[in-house]
Amino acid sequence: MMHQEITYSCTTCGQVFSAADVRYLCPVCAGNNDPLQPPLGVLKVIYPYAELKSQGVSFKQLKEREFLDLLPIANIENLPPLKIGNTPLYRVRSIRNETIPFELYLKDDSQNPTYSFKDRASALVSAFAKEHEIDTIVTASTGNAGSSLAGICASQGQKAYVIVPESAPIAKLTQIIMYGATLIPVKGTYDDAFDLSVSATREMGWYNRNTAYNPMTIEGKKSVSFELF
Repeated sequence: MMHQEITYSCTTCGQVFSAADVRYLCPVCAGNNDPLQPPLGVLKVIYPYAELKSQGVSFKQLKEREFLDLLPIANIENLPPLKIGNTPLYRVRSIRNETIPFELYLKDDSQNPTYSFKDRASALVSAFAKEHEIDTIVTASTGNAGSSLAGICASQGQKAYVIVPESAPIAKLTQIIMYGATLIPVKGTYDDAFDLSVSATREMGWYNRNTAYNPMTIEGKKSVSFELF
């Protein structure tokens, strides 16, 4: 289902895990997490860079294959049938009528389907879930990630559950509902929504999209860097 050479590595202790299974945090380090501190045990995906280099794979070849060699999915066809990424890059020459003494570019990811760069992460999470035959995805969100997941899941025929804190803006809640996701408001903060989403993952078996919890999210967001070169 996935490139056999790909593995997960814990960013805290360095322990390596198979990437063939659904996995979130390092089981050893995550047990030492403090809610008031940055999370421990976050996993990163390790690719066979040396093998690709030894094969003489060029950047042009990677681009022609839509960078599948550097994505943790087996088939590009499992990505959503939407235009995600390859967004415009604009040169900014002045701010407030003052010339900028260096080169500045803005990447306009508002051109993504749900108007957010979060679509990059949601797309890869959705594709990974599809390859593992998981049809339900949950996330905690204050707005953008939730509406992104809702829209992406709608295009893939997947179910989305979005858990939001009471401070979430009405405009984003409306967008989530319009995409057909199930909206679950909690009387509390984002942290409360996050904890509830993790509990739902454990008890219901739903795939979890949360950033700094699911290693697929950063893999999706990194795709913007491919478009800068």
